[in-house]
Amino acid sequence: MTQGFPQLVRVNKDVLKLDATEGWPDEAPVFCRVRMINEFPLIPNLEKLEDMLARESQQA
Repeated sequence: MTQGFPQLVRVNKDVLKLDATEGWPDEAPVFCRVRMINEFPLIPNLEKLEDMLARESQQA
């Protein structure tokens, strides 16, 4: 589930840092987590997500 609403944000190397902690399952469509000021967004693996959706739609 997505919380909040999409918005454009300017990103530069001063505010975006890799967060090495993990907390998602291996099968989750996630590349990594980053720290951006006081937020910790996940960077999605869109190819894996697309494959998961294709498999689900074939089973339906």
